[in-house]
Amino acid sequence: MTLHVHRPGVPAQWFNQVAGLAQRLGLQKRLDRDELLAAATRQTGLTDFGDPDFLDLLDRLLVSLNDEAELTPLGRLAWKQQIGRLLTNRLKIEATHAAHPELERTTVPAPVVIVGLPRTGTTLLHNLLSLAPGSRSPALWELLRPCPPAQPDAPDPARVRAARRGLARLRRMAPNLRARHDMQPLRPDECYFLLAMTFANPCFEATAPLPSYQRFLRDLDWAPVYRYHRRCLQVMQHAHRGSYWVLKAPAHLVGLRGLLEVYPTARIVRTHRPVQHVAASGCSTYEAVRDVYVARTDLHELGQEWLHTWTPALQEASRLLASLPARRCTHVAYADLVADPIAAVRRIHAELHLPFGSRHSRVLRTWLADNPAGKHGAHIYSLERYGLDASTLHAVR
Repeated sequence: MTLHVHRPGVPAQWFNQVAGLAQRLGLQKRLDRDELLAAATRQTGLTDFGDPDFLDLLDRLLVSLNDEAELTPLGRLAWKQQIGRLLTNRLKIEATHAAHPELERTTVPAPVVIVGLPRTGTTLLHNLLSLAPGSRSPALWELLRPCPPAQPDAPDPARVRAARRGLARLRRMAPNLRARHDMQPLRPDECYFLLAMTFANPCFEATAPLPSYQRFLRDLDWAPVYRYHRRCLQVMQHAHRGSYWVLKAPAHLVGLRGLLEVYPTARIVRTHRPVQHVAASGCSTYEAVRDVYVARTDLHELGQEWLHTWTPALQEASRLLASLPARRCTHVAYADLVADPIAAVRRIHAELHLPFGSRHSRVLRTWLADNPAGKHGAHIYSLERYGLDASTLHAVR
């Protein structure tokens, strides 16, 4: 067993020391489903959370958080706030549908969905594909709070400020995270936030070990999750609709069967990088997030958690994508993407029959010049730290 005692940012250490006294005295309350639902209702004045099937997932998540995760006081507060935000978002999504019943009948244009393991270039590729004229990608500020629907080229100043404040707090609490995964309010971000609203999200384990919850997800029917995902996109495109969505989340690997059922015309971009390179980087990112949420981690167990989540997802996704016609699925190697990003994007557009012009190429060059690799520091990691072995991982595809 290799234990790592986390050293979060100084503000997090202070909070945990003060709040830890209440925890030692038995005054730290459990995260309670009914209290969380009631708080969201009081905050919004709304009562309709939509399809109640999400409650079973929420209950299973709360069991893991309360009984398995060993959250720090700050971790418990962060989860309470996150669940509160997700529940208020659900209430507002339903209220928007009720106010605009025509949304139920609107189609979501065949999305381009980037699918790949964490640390395979999905964030870089998402940013680049989102620069295409006519494409539509969800920005972080609107993913955090999707309602009211965003207006074209007019970010909501209040929600952008809220996103900036939240990111600033996160960077103070987890100063090592930005070099691993940079987030910006106005940039495209992951469907993590939409899947989180269903409480079916394998990436929740980045914050803490959640063994019983993760086991439940392995046998989950993901189609209802993606029907809710589509319901969110119907709201988000109500006032700002592009020719097609560009979406990404590593979690789509886990739910890919459900995604393809709900979006039968989706076009998939699969990213590839040797798993022996990806695993240590992914575990290092988990470790940086857990600095905020848990006091200590068995790093070798973290390595096994990562494998148990992503290895079967990767293998199932490979089988599913092999059955798609070439016009609906293309593949890009991480090495090719970082060596010549513009050529990679041009090829993806050609294979998916999307236009690619000189304007797009110029925008790509400008973005790449402004965002060089390693801009926020080097990300250093090793397999051995997490008890993983390159020869074992080499066969994973």
